[in-house]
Amino acid sequence: MSRVRAAVIGVGYLGRFHAQKFASMDDVDLAAVMDIDPERAREVAREVGSRACASYDELPDDLDAVSIAVPTTCLLYTSPSPRDRTRSRMPSSA
Repeated sequence: MSRVRAAVIGVGYLGRFHAQKFASMDDVDLAAVMDIDPERAREVAREVGSRACASYDELPDDLDAVSIAVPTTCLLYTSPSPRDRTRSRMPSSA
């Protein structure tokens, strides 16, 4: 069986744990870790024996899985969430 090539985007407090778990799995190759703070990415990459990236453009093209461990406020939603659709069905008060 081939190994899953994975990366972790965001290696702050929780993302570091994601990287550690991936790195400890026999069937996973943790190909890269990425963080907006390049020094943090390098620190975690050294710890888990992976490659540090400062931008998603630097991530390998052949990944099978990516763990995105960033604060919710950092996410950009491009389509309405189910919560937004629920609100749109509510009668207006006007």
